[in-house]
Amino acid sequence: MSYHHAITMLFFAILLQKGAAKDIPEIFKIHTDFPILNNDEKMLLDVFYSNDSVFPGLLNIQFYKFENPDDSALVLDKQNLKTVFKKGTNKIRIDFSVSDTNTSYNTKFYEILKRTGSIPPGSYKVMLSVANRDKVIRTIYLHDVDSLLSPNSPVRQDINKSLVPKSKSFLGMRLEKTVDHSAGSTPAGKFLANAKSKVDKSMHKRGLTSEHIEKNGKSFIDLYYEDWFAGTYEVKNKEPLSKQIAGQDKLAGSCNVNTDIGHPSLYSQYKKNNQDQKDKEETKGEIGITTNLASGQEPYSGIDNNYVQVRGRLETYISGIPVEMEGLYTTQDMTSQVKSSYFRIHYDVDKMKDGLSRSMRSYNNKYAETRSKGTGMQQVYMSSINNLEGQRTALQNEINKEARAANTSKQNNANQQNGLVKDLRNKATDTTGISQLRRSDRDSTDTVSSATKSAPGTADSNAIKLKDKSAEEQARLAAKRKRLEELDRKIEKYKLLLAQNENTNHFDSVLGYNKTKTLTNQDDMTYKQMAKKGDALLPDGKAKGVIAGITNFDAGMFPKEESKYTLSGQQMKGVDFGYDLGICQAGVTLGKTEYVGRDGTLDKYTCYSERTTFKPIKKQKLSLIYYGYSADRKMTGDAFFNNANISTPGFFEPVHIISAKYDGAISKYVTAAGEAATSIQRSNNTDAPPPSMASKMAYHFNLDGNIPNTAIRLESSYDKTGRNFVNNTLPMSLSGTEQCRVGVKDDFFRHFLTTGVEYNILTQNNFGSTAISTKWGFDVKTNSKRYPNVALSYKPFTTFRSITDTFNIPQRPLFGSVWTAKATYHVKMHEKSLRFMILYNKCTTTMDSATYSSKLAQVSTIYTDKVLMASVSVGYSQVTGIDTAGPATSPNNTTFFNLSGSYVLSKQLSISGGQDYSIANFGFCKFGINGGFIFRPVKKPFTVRLNLRYTTYELGRGEAWQNLYSSSVDVLYRFKMKNTKSSF
Repeated sequence: MSYHHAITMLFFAILLQKGAAKDIPEIFKIHTDFPILNNDEKMLLDVFYSNDSVFPGLLNIQFYKFENPDDSALVLDKQNLKTVFKKGTNKIRIDFSVSDTNTSYNTKFYEILKRTGSIPPGSYKVMLSVANRDKVIRTIYLHDVDSLLSPNSPVRQDINKSLVPKSKSFLGMRLEKTVDHSAGSTPAGKFLANAKSKVDKSMHKRGLTSEHIEKNGKSFIDLYYEDWFAGTYEVKNKEPLSKQIAGQDKLAGSCNVNTDIGHPSLYSQYKKNNQDQKDKEETKGEIGITTNLASGQEPYSGIDNNYVQVRGRLETYISGIPVEMEGLYTTQDMTSQVKSSYFRIHYDVDKMKDGLSRSMRSYNNKYAETRSKGTGMQQVYMSSINNLEGQRTALQNEINKEARAANTSKQNNANQQNGLVKDLRNKATDTTGISQLRRSDRDSTDTVSSATKSAPGTADSNAIKLKDKSAEEQARLAAKRKRLEELDRKIEKYKLLLAQNENTNHFDSVLGYNKTKTLTNQDDMTYKQMAKKGDALLPDGKAKGVIAGITNFDAGMFPKEESKYTLSGQQMKGVDFGYDLGICQAGVTLGKTEYVGRDGTLDKYTCYSERTTFKPIKKQKLSLIYYGYSADRKMTGDAFFNNANISTPGFFEPVHIISAKYDGAISKYVTAAGEAATSIQRSNNTDAPPPSMASKMAYHFNLDGNIPNTAIRLESSYDKTGRNFVNNTLPMSLSGTEQCRVGVKDDFFRHFLTTGVEYNILTQNNFGSTAISTKWGFDVKTNSKRYPNVALSYKPFTTFRSITDTFNIPQRPLFGSVWTAKATYHVKMHEKSLRFMILYNKCTTTMDSATYSSKLAQVSTIYTDKVLMASVSVGYSQVTGIDTAGPATSPNNTTFFNLSGSYVLSKQLSISGGQDYSIANFGFCKFGINGGFIFRPVKKPFTVRLNLRYTTYELGRGEAWQNLYSSSVDVLYRFKMKNTKSSF
């Protein structure tokens, strides 16, 4: 017994001892597609199997490439791979780079795969067998690989690059190549012939030889590796090359998937397409510079109107992840304490999730299309098989009948020959015949003898006829047998394709569709969770890589929203990072935030936060948050705090806030959210009694829902913040307040009318006394495309839309109300449009003992068509309050009239202009005029804007008129680059 057989028997013996050895189950499926190359250029083959039990077996795989039905070459071979087949759907990865007696591959097959990214064109038969004891299961796959290079082929891309002008490099990236004007006008056949040497040189770098052929109005470039055909590049001679390359790029960008019967698995095609997407990664962005010049500044304004501003935005990929970089610098920061310049780096996880989600949706649609198409094709193929089997049966019957007849004919011919011999013997006395026969024996070419043989009616002529007839019958019989073999091959092929299609659909379902069909709301999932479901569609390692777990990353200046009582939209300067650990999502934030203080200086805080989010069950999310902050050293040394009985948070004695947050769905119709937080601060005031735990707590609850089978929406919320709850970094002060809000909304007249009513109770207990206020609010609006739309609302305890806006000034309670009314009507006339709008807004705000209010009433009309936009506005503005000083070029109470318009002169140039007039209670007070243009060159990636303005105004009766001149020039450059492999 050989060493190999001994090892095999030992393998099965060990499994038998462990009780793991079982027969191959009745339900067992196995599948494979084409081999791939990893980053180390090792040739790998993934084999998937599905069964309902565990058993050991020997796996054998052979790939045959057929030049014709009778000529094949073994290109991949794996023998006697000892495997324990596990229960469920699993994968076996075979490495053909391993050197042993049981593994082999064709070198030319491998070299073409390495050079072109796909296996050589041709017909393939893949044979898989699994052996266990005396039972063997065999599965056969048939594949046809098209000789035309795919749109995503790197070889095709190299040829296209040889046909377009060279690109320039910028920041390690190459500008995306575009076909020049000559390529756009010159027929592709001529252009390809002129670039023959470039193409040949490019292919030579890949180790391929190229042959140029023209036929049937097309030009072909046939590619070879040694004597093996590697693929062909094709263009239509008379069509412009630019149009054809653009079509190839469009096809490459789409999900070009083969769904014909006998197709490779969908998941393998999507895996390949997603892998190719890395080669299509682009960097795009814009750089702008703005220069503003003015003859002066508006009254009460401390900002310099003479400045230069530079801004930029960049969208690129770093290690395969989309990253946005954005920044702005202005020279106004040189004279301002509050800086406007910023820089930000943002990991665009939504872009990653959107791309994966589109791939999954496309996969599911293709799977449904394939299943539907496969059902129809199965009927067609079964009908063809039945037809072919009917032809085969009839042909087999004919062959059997003719074969019996031929056997009978042979016996008759033998009898006839025996009779001829007897006749010749009876005529032995005929000397003439004997002499002729003798002469015939001596000279077979004798004419007399020949004549005697062919003479009609003679015995020899009858024998010849019988012999010819027998030969014809044998030839006819052989032709029918050959046709029978062709029918057998067709029947076998069609049956194999049907079984292959069923098997492939099974693995497309269990590996892809069953996991991705339930993907509905990607907002509730991390990219890692989505990638886990779509693992079969992604390149190897991408779903389990470190980068896949990143949930968010921001660095520089960015707003951060974590919860109502910790980070609630503060503008941060620092870094924020989140990661999906599997059992939970964790994140950290570190940075600074600042506010304008009492005396106009900046109050700066150092903030840091840690968060952990759990999703114990579906549609339920629980977050635990720790947040701490400490005041800037300048604030803690402020003389304002010297004689106050309070503690300011320092670096070594920060304020700690611990919060628990919940978001979830109680039922199909009801959602709930809530948060409970407490602040911890060490106090230096030993005389005052320690605050109670309840006074240091803050609560927030939301309960929203719909009444089933109606359009009624119910909203409710409850907020309570203790007097001693401290978070000075919040953009609003909530200490000592309690609010309860209940609201209801409904639609009437088939959603034509929407109405809402709310009831508010606000309790304040932050100045040693308690005050309770109750107010009703409402919201009414119409929704129509045919009739005018009207909206009217009243919002209590707000300065604009919600109560959170009532605390815009940190550490100072701010309350008010807002009336808003709006009416619009839109008239469309082919390519023309006319819009009418009436707007009224009244805002009243009370801050401590100060009252501020503003009113605005305005009527506007806007006309637009393909080249013209014109608008007219008439209105009234009133601002009242104790302290209303701010940048202004008109009095607080004015009636205004504005005219503006723009006109498109050409595709490149448009102009705009306008005038505005204001009248105060003492007379005419303001006049302004402006004009400018926008220039966008065709096929050039930049835009130039110029604006000029002149304003003259009088702020009060008898004051001198002021003149203000200003101009602004803005240049914006947009760029788009194709990333190279070395980019970043």
